[in-house]
Amino acid sequence: MTRKTALQLLKKKKLIQLSKRLRVYLLLGLIGLLLIIAGYAYRNYFSNSTSNTVAIVDDGFTKIEVTDVALSPLINGHYQAWLEADDKLVPLDSFNVNPEGTIFSTRGKLLSGFQVAGEYQDIKRIFITVEANGDDDQIPSNSIILESTSVTIGQKVNLEFTVVDFNEMSGQFILSTPSNGEDSGDETSGVWFVDNSFSWLTPSLDLPELAQGWHYRPWVFYEGEYALTTGSFSSTLGVDNENPYSGDIGIYQFPGEDFFKNLPYDLTTPIKLNDGKSYVLISIEPSFSLSGGNSGDNDIVLFPLWALQGS
Repeated sequence: MTRKTALQLLKKKKLIQLSKRLRVYLLLGLIGLLLIIAGYAYRNYFSNSTSNTVAIVDDGFTKIEVTDVALSPLINGHYQAWLEADDKLVPLDSFNVNPEGTIFSTRGKLLSGFQVAGEYQDIKRIFITVEANGDDDQIPSNSIILESTSVTIGQKVNLEFTVVDFNEMSGQFILSTPSNGEDSGDETSGVWFVDNSFSWLTPSLDLPELAQGWHYRPWVFYEGEYALTTGSFSSTLGVDNENPYSGDIGIYQFPGEDFFKNLPYDLTTPIKLNDGKSYVLISIEPSFSLSGGNSGDNDIVLFPLWALQGS
């Protein structure tokens, strides 16, 4: 599809979409407006503070006592605590949490803190990473989720959320299907993060750059139930990393997806995303497979950290 054709199609779809937006606005609110929901899916810790998890390092420095946990349970992968001291990276406990915030080791043992083996003098930081299933090596992933800025033995240590600043996010999307050519009555079967207010396409997402080891992944929850991913991305200025469901004609050069083929859950096409129940969510996830594979699709499981949601 040429740029000119894409723009012509988009202009036509813009007029159709605006009329549908007006009808939905009277009932539900403006279609495509992404509302900021900062923080974790289950526990909204990071919306107003950057220091939420507190550890107390005892005087003998044999244990790091955890007094508050601002983490959500992981379906795929686990958390790993680390200590940087004496120019070494020291692995502590690998763990997960339950919905109440209780921490337990990956072997199922309840934990009140992290054991420190050995004696260290120059303590630089404590940090927590997200690791893949079965990863028990001595090297941390790049996906650091909580990190201290300083450590003083015998005093509280604040572990700060380091992935992104949730205060700098906004965006919109349109319902459009560029990958099946001319309008065919199924324009509500695709979600694209583009602004079609001008005679050329521009990004519609204002998302800050994430820390190393993380990327964005949009999801469409069709009928509020069926989770469909549109592919991960790190920049809004180009296509995302996957288009598993789009047609064969062409796509916009921005993140998004048409839902025409290879749909899971035995869904039949066309699907109607303006049904009043479907919504869009943009999650933040580690940029590697938490299932232990080489890809970054995390077995298409929603990571419990999201940035924006709208319908």
